[in-house]
Amino acid sequence: MLERRYKVVIPDLTYYLKLISCRDACPIKTHAGGYVQALYEGDIKKSYEIACETNPLVSVCGRICAHPCEDACRRGDIDEPISIRALKRYVCEKYGVESKNPPPVPKINKSRAKIAVIGSGPAGLSC
Repeated sequence: MLERRYKVVIPDLTYYLKLISCRDACPIKTHAGGYVQALYEGDIKKSYEIACETNPLVSVCGRICAHPCEDACRRGDIDEPISIRALKRYVCEKYGVESKNPPPVPKINKSRAKIAVIGSGPAGLSC
């Protein structure tokens, strides 16, 4: 009888995303590596846009996030993890809503439909 020793895993998108430990540790799966790389390249606007892709409360998270991504940062195995939250705060202060040059407000289509959001937690505020 053939005994199986290893579990066979067929790689898919979820498998590859779990390999990015900082993104996997983030509760909202922010692409931290992307905005850190854009900031390194000097493109603050692109860095801000990447940080906002999955997070409508990016300015708040740059200040109060518990930053589990930093605990999972692979750079910590070499010397010390990247200060992802501090970089997010820097990007928001330079280009976010609290900066002197905030991004343009997107146009909203006016309709007569009414929406009610119950709750004022992060999910309700995001809606």
